[in-house]
Amino acid sequence: MTQSKGLEGMRAPVISHGCALIYPPLYPASSSDESPIGYLVRLAELNCYGSTRWMCAVGQLPRLSELHLYHDLLAGAGWTGWGTETSSISAAVCLVDQSHRLGRLRYCPVCIRETQRWKAAWHLKASVVCAEHGGWLRDTCPACNSPMLFKARSTKLCKCGADLSESALCLAPEAVRRQQGWLERGSVSRALIAAGHNLDLQMRSELILLFARFVGRDGMGKTGIDTRVLHMDMAADVMIQVADALFGGTEGFTRFLDTSFSVSASEQGERRLSRFYKAFYGSFEDGCFDPYKQLLEQYLNEHWPKALSRRNSLFKDRTIQSHPWLALQAACREFAVPKSHMRRAIADDAVRSMSVQGPKRESVLVWKPDVARLKEWLADALTAKDAADYLGVTKKQFGQLRQNGYITYQKALGSASRGVGAFSMEKLSGFLKSLAHSSSAPLEAMTMNQALRRFRAGVKEPLMIIIEAIKQGSLGAYASSPKPTIRELVFDSHLFEDWYRERSSDSELFSITEAAKRMGIHQEFAYQLANTGLLETYSSNHSSGQLVSQHSIDKFCSEYVLLRDLAREAGRSSASVMNDLASRGIQPVDAVWDQQMRQKVYLASNLRGFLRGLCISSVGAG
Repeated sequence: MTQSKGLEGMRAPVISHGCALIYPPLYPASSSDESPIGYLVRLAELNCYGSTRWMCAVGQLPRLSELHLYHDLLAGAGWTGWGTETSSISAAVCLVDQSHRLGRLRYCPVCIRETQRWKAAWHLKASVVCAEHGGWLRDTCPACNSPMLFKARSTKLCKCGADLSESALCLAPEAVRRQQGWLERGSVSRALIAAGHNLDLQMRSELILLFARFVGRDGMGKTGIDTRVLHMDMAADVMIQVADALFGGTEGFTRFLDTSFSVSASEQGERRLSRFYKAFYGSFEDGCFDPYKQLLEQYLNEHWPKALSRRNSLFKDRTIQSHPWLALQAACREFAVPKSHMRRAIADDAVRSMSVQGPKRESVLVWKPDVARLKEWLADALTAKDAADYLGVTKKQFGQLRQNGYITYQKALGSASRGVGAFSMEKLSGFLKSLAHSSSAPLEAMTMNQALRRFRAGVKEPLMIIIEAIKQGSLGAYASSPKPTIRELVFDSHLFEDWYRERSSDSELFSITEAAKRMGIHQEFAYQLANTGLLETYSSNHSSGQLVSQHSIDKFCSEYVLLRDLAREAGRSSASVMNDLASRGIQPVDAVWDQQMRQKVYLASNLRGFLRGLCISSVGAG
């Protein structure tokens, strides 16, 4: 304790803002972290004054809202030991905005017990923990539970007489203690904020209070101070979430965005997030906040259901470019996709979209990755007509290629495609390359048109026969140009003639009458087989009748057996064989037909058990 030195300069009151302090008998020096009001309360209590008003020699003490006046008042009195520098926490608290300070006292019971001093940081709404002891601050009496006011007669006793130092100390989570240390001293560890920041106490407090406005689903998010931070019973929960957001690393800040906004779940979340990022970017431009802004912009790109443009000047260009939602008009311009194609893709669910109601009109947003995929698809897609031209075939030949599985339809993007059929240019090009075995033309070449004219009238789909032979390797085709179409393929004339003669021996066509003779059956029965589809026939462009190939005859003989041939081989009557088969549940193919055939025909596959070693001769051999 420092006694009066009798110096007139120290005794003479210095008037500051209409007020001057008396020179008390006992005047211990103030601490660098002490509350100016707490210091006067401590002096009044030490000198047995009934109130801090007794400390005034001239005028009245400034109000609590005028805490900034206490700085000059105490510094003007030389005996207080109050420093004039603004680097101390006591001076800094006096200079912060009034909206950042409390109207009631918070205290640490251990600090009261050890020093009987109030700390300057306890004035701040952002202060919820004792930076020295790590416990939660209290703001009520442990006995009567009444709020503690700055207008007190004692730094230690409540007006009810209870000792504040007897309150229990409850330790706060580590993240909240780190936050308190950063608030008071600016020191930082294990946080996204860069260690070399130059943020003063005002900015540090403002950052914490900004986050306090938005944390949790109950955060109001509007301008002003959140009332939840005014009372410790609610402020503790709020500051736990704030500390996790600011000092919980990437996971903590992302958790804050998810739990506080949930933009994909409600429009209210969107509005709150909009207010947050505008307030955050508008007030905190220092580079030390870039890690938070990068995470925020990443979150926006993943969850923000609105378009971003250069009018969103707060965001970096990379954020705007990578944002997945884009206005339909802008998407059509950027990706050079016709609007009709875009709308068709939206209708086919190929491009995700959503409607946003603006103040004047409704706009449509599209998902940029889907648009990019649509552009790639359109660049490779051809209509049926364009695909036929690309291959160098007629419309009819293109249909034959599709029916035989050589050309596959490329399904349009989306699950409910109603658009024009499309075919992949890349796949068509691969198909053409698979046909040309060599790029060097033979000496005696035959064009594709010449090869097609070699087939006699009535041969069905000659182009498919040639392509099948090429695929099987029995016929070689050559490219007459670097990127030949089917029409431009050529063949070695000698090799083609050899292949054609060999094939013709197996593919000669007969009339129904000729086929009946070769099969040894009646002509009327042969027409019945042809009309029912049991005997495969071909139509001719040059003849009104039906034609049958040797292959069709052989196929019928391998799949079906006539009743007459079964009876002849078994040495029994046709009626006996038919009854025997019926007893086994084997019926002729026309059993349920309205019009019965001239002869009974059975499926060979149904007769395996009946034959029992009988060797049934093929019908119509030769």
